[in-house]
Amino acid sequence: MEGERESGQAHRDGGIGRVNRLYAVLSNVNEAMVRIHEPQRLYEAACRIAVEEGNFILAWIGFVDPDSGRVRWVAKYGRDDGYLDTVDISLDENVPQGRGPTGVALREGRAFINNDTENNLIMLPWRDEQLRRGYRSTASFPLKTDGRTIGVITLYAGEPDYFDEEEVRLLECLADDFSFAIEAAEVAQRRSEAEEALRRSHDELEARVAQRTASLQALLEERGRQARYADALDRINASIHSTLDFDEIMRRVVVDIARALEVDAAVVQVHREGHWEFAYEHGLPEELRSLRLADSEVPLSMEVLRTRAPLVVNDVAHDDRVNPVVMEQFGITALVIAPLVMRGEVFGVVIADRFGEPVSFAPEQVEFLQKAATTLALALENARLYGTEHRIAQTLQEALLTMPERLSGIDFAHAYRSATEYESVGGDFYDIFEIEPGRVGIVVGDISGKGLQAAVLTSRVKNVIHAYAVGDGKGPAEIMTLANTAFYKSTTPEQFATVFFGMLDVCDGRLVYSNAGHTTGAIVGGAAISQLRSTGTVLGAVARPTFAEKIVHLGKRDVLFLYTDGLTEARCGLEQFGEERLFDTLVSVQSADPTTVVSRVTDRVDDFTGGDRRRDDVALLALRLARD
Repeated sequence: MEGERESGQAHRDGGIGRVNRLYAVLSNVNEAMVRIHEPQRLYEAACRIAVEEGNFILAWIGFVDPDSGRVRWVAKYGRDDGYLDTVDISLDENVPQGRGPTGVALREGRAFINNDTENNLIMLPWRDEQLRRGYRSTASFPLKTDGRTIGVITLYAGEPDYFDEEEVRLLECLADDFSFAIEAAEVAQRRSEAEEALRRSHDELEARVAQRTASLQALLEERGRQARYADALDRINASIHSTLDFDEIMRRVVVDIARALEVDAAVVQVHREGHWEFAYEHGLPEELRSLRLADSEVPLSMEVLRTRAPLVVNDVAHDDRVNPVVMEQFGITALVIAPLVMRGEVFGVVIADRFGEPVSFAPEQVEFLQKAATTLALALENARLYGTEHRIAQTLQEALLTMPERLSGIDFAHAYRSATEYESVGGDFYDIFEIEPGRVGIVVGDISGKGLQAAVLTSRVKNVIHAYAVGDGKGPAEIMTLANTAFYKSTTPEQFATVFFGMLDVCDGRLVYSNAGHTTGAIVGGAAISQLRSTGTVLGAVARPTFAEKIVHLGKRDVLFLYTDGLTEARCGLEQFGEERLFDTLVSVQSADPTTVVSRVTDRVDDFTGGDRRRDDVALLALRLARD
């Protein structure tokens, strides 16, 4: 609408369903026009249908009050919470209240679309009240009789960029039809003697409804086909995201393609050094599945390889591009081919084959196959990149989780368990190292995220703590501050780390520690548990945090137990394992060695979860002073 249809031209997800609802609104309002001849009832029915069938928040019809020059509503339906009783709309273009959708539609006799209430300056007089009620897009359409504008129908939607060209076109049809009905109703009300004229208007309206209904039916059928192909693409995407096993993805997808296109066979051909192989197929005769075809035998696949564009043959018997020998061998009568492109090169094709009587492929079917091929190629590239990154991250994490075989003055045990098979590279870590003879550094932490990035950040945190702890005389709180600075500067705002860092004197058992938002550690030394709770915020949350230190003592029979939150958050249904069960378990093994403590805790968690996969990784560390 001449620059005023702000940004509603973009096609949005769910557009097909919304347009289908508008078709239903148009059809039902037209039917109401045929049945209802009293204007007020017709206004109310139209508003109700627009909200109930079109999924608008509010619809209202208004006319100009000749005495005040203001717009007043005569019918409304939906949620307005008193909005229409207080709203001020003018016809005067020189005041802000006259430059909105309703005022322009009434004054200029044309539709006015506002697709962004929050940011459209024209909407300033009404913006706060509309946003408070959830109105984020509005559209006003003039109602006319005898060529002059007499009123307006205004619709409110709950999302920005709601009205695109097709929806506006349908709503303009609705306004035109409704204007016609108003005119007919007014004629019937004012001129009861003109029965013949009213009958002709009625007949004309019925004819228009019948014509519109037929057009709507054809459009709905087309939309239905588009929806089926969209659903099929959704299933393909779901298959792709359900596993990183590309062979499994392809086996599922060829079946989905064949069913969506209603073809007899769907195959993926891969090009390798002068020949083509059937990598995946659905519907081919068994004796043909292992065939290797030379480039010269498949001119259609070679053409797609060369042009990188889809190719359609609707009747192989009358197309000179085909190899008739191969077509006869496979029994193919019609086919469509789409390229598989990775890193700018065609590495294969997807083919949909029809056997028996040839049936032409519709343009939307070709488009569907091309989209499916593009999705598959991207999935293959992502699987390849994921595999490479996963191997690097796994190697790095294995190095990060490497612990010394022994350290003088302490006995220790540790365990690491990943959440799932494909996310085994997580951000949980632990470390024990000698600061100097008689003093040991102890670290347990959890980096947000998984994969290579988490492994790199883990390495950075461990190395910073290790570097500042050895030889400089700094305490845990000061080292945490330095680690936070390094982490904060090298990460995004949504990345953070929880870390427990302690320095243990193995001679007297004095443990000085700082806990940056990490889980509650424990010293197990009898029936009671000494809890080592957080003393500061997580690393990376703020630029200049404050970390505190605490001092505890480890007796000869005490065990220090540290862990990451995947342990206490392990679930059985909706219930978490929790700290209470953990500490109860630790009390039950109060005199045990670190290896037994770690083993007993992991067994208890496994029993609780029933062996189900965890939602998060788990790292455990237990240690005690070495006994003489």
